[in-house]
Amino acid sequence: MAIRESVQFFATQKRYGLLKTEPVFALARAWQWQQELESGEYSTVEELATAKKIDVSYLRRMLRLNSLAPDIVEAILQNNAPDHISLRTLYRGIAPSWAEQRRQLLEI
Repeated sequence: MAIRESVQFFATQKRYGLLKTEPVFALARAWQWQQELESGEYSTVEELATAKKIDVSYLRRMLRLNSLAPDIVEAILQNNAPDHISLRTLYRGIAPSWAEQRRQLLEI
């Protein structure tokens, strides 16, 4: 899906209340924070948490979202994820292997 089409898709879904925005925003935040760490803007998770004025444990949970299987991320971003996938579900813990993530999140 091209960027322009993605923006239009999200705008339409949000307008009609069909978009589960919390997981989408959480993925975006996690990705942004990971980029800030990898670029060297912040050298540690603790430094980033202090700068963002958030708890370190919350930041670590958020950063784990970057290890989600690509097809799960795509389903969330395209608003095709099962209804039970929520921010709370994602915060509970993500299995390390993509196969286990699929069983945990997609095969319920």
